[in-house]
Amino acid sequence: MKTLLKGIHGPDELELVAGKVADAIRPVRPFCLWLKGPLGAGKTTLTGQLLRHLGLPKTVPVTSPTYTYMNDYQIGDEWYAHLDLYRSRGALSSEDLGLADARPFNGIFVEWPEESPNDPYLQPTHVLEIAFVQGGAAREYRLSEA
Repeated sequence: MKTLLKGIHGPDELELVAGKVADAIRPVRPFCLWLKGPLGAGKTTLTGQLLRHLGLPKTVPVTSPTYTYMNDYQIGDEWYAHLDLYRSRGALSSEDLGLADARPFNGIFVEWPEESPNDPYLQPTHVLEIAFVQGGAAREYRLSEA
């Protein structure tokens, strides 16, 4: 596991993390990035910045799919899925999530992957772990290939 950056305090520093993660996942198609971390760690914010690094315009809002389970985004002719499985409690299949019927995705971002079904669509190519450091005032980001 490679520690990308430690002691990240704000959005400008998070941009550095997003750039490093995007560089790591960009060559892999399709990719599945698991985002692991406690509530409030910034998984959705980071996903938005990753999508921006992959070419999503700033005019397209990136929101948490907490209640819908999945949001999808088109960048050129590529499609990306953003899943939040916190509420699923592991009870949803890829069909329930809409992955089986959906267009082929070039990348999938999965928040709360420990709640994901054992499914080939959701097997990670990379895992990003986010931990609070410095008494919760900052974060550490560790990226590994699965």
